[in-house]
Amino acid sequence: MIEFDAVVLAGGRGSRLGGIRKPELRVGGRRLVDVALAAVSAARRVVVVGDVDLPPGTARTREDPPYGGPVAAVAAGLSHLPDHAGWTLLLAGDLPGAEAAVARLLQAAPLADEDGICLRDGDGRLQWLLGCYRTVALQARLADRGEPPLTAMHRLLGPLRLRGIDPAGSRVDDVDTPADAARWDIRLPTAPTVAAATLSGEPARPEERMTEPRFTHLDAAGSARMVDVSGKEPTARSATARGFVSCPPAVVAALRSDRVPKGDVLAVARIAGIAAAKRTPELLPLAHVIGVHGVSVDLAVTDTGVAVTATVRTADRTGVEMEALTSVAVAALAVVDMVKGLDKRVAIESVELVAKSGGRSGDWHRPPA
Repeated sequence: MIEFDAVVLAGGRGSRLGGIRKPELRVGGRRLVDVALAAVSAARRVVVVGDVDLPPGTARTREDPPYGGPVAAVAAGLSHLPDHAGWTLLLAGDLPGAEAAVARLLQAAPLADEDGICLRDGDGRLQWLLGCYRTVALQARLADRGEPPLTAMHRLLGPLRLRGIDPAGSRVDDVDTPADAARWDIRLPTAPTVAAATLSGEPARPEERMTEPRFTHLDAAGSARMVDVSGKEPTARSATARGFVSCPPAVVAALRSDRVPKGDVLAVARIAGIAAAKRTPELLPLAHVIGVHGVSVDLAVTDTGVAVTATVRTADRTGVEMEALTSVAVAALAVVDMVKGLDKRVAIESVELVAKSGGRSGDWHRPPA
């Protein structure tokens, strides 16, 4: 067996479970984080990234910023290790079947010319957080995250030379939703643990406390309304969003060689994104009709799919964040429409705001992961 360190990702807000801390859920009487620790018991060193109670002597750290996402967690975990083995196993802390899955992964063992191995799910998709990676390759990718830094695991790990491993009967599905919990016969708590206090008994941190939101799109009676911006002065504003369409290798090859039967995928998607930015108010009922004065949509084929970036500019009374997000979303949909005949496994994996400028709230940039 190869010598490896392990980084267990046990953070996240658990937003799709109402704020429940997923690593604290129990399956077969054990917490998911304890299942994960048992799965990596053969590791040389183990570090857990997240705010969760751990057995004595288990190393723990937090991502910066807190809840900064899996890429930030991986970076924090690697940085916390005093020295490094040749291989690093990355493992999600919410996998009830982690023990069998990790055993299957380690049976495969990476080859000399590979940067790592990952288990695949039933649809053939690589499970980034059920993988073992050459440490120097992982460190190089973390050091080359760009500006603004990438936040998605597929963009971090996709360029590496990876081999997908058939799970061979082991289960790789995590617990993201109540339906997932039910499939594993996991009983959910009646109230989110994060709303009360940390498991160590300390008061919840300020960023975890539940506060009363102020929704500007609701009137005093709770009915939806369009916010009145007539009193604002027009100012220059811009917003940039990005997304990613995951594609199997055969689709990537067809894109790079211009062999997609429907035609020029990137050109069609670019026009779709520009058109979508201008028609955002028709799709989002409470969005304002504003002057869209500039739209740029860029698409790039990577080793694992198509990266989409859109920037929208205006000189008006409200921002264009939704226009930028809509542009990316529709451009990504156009990519899917153009290539789905080659392989229906293509999927939109992320759409997120990267930056905005202008307006009363000023400039904003997505925090680095």
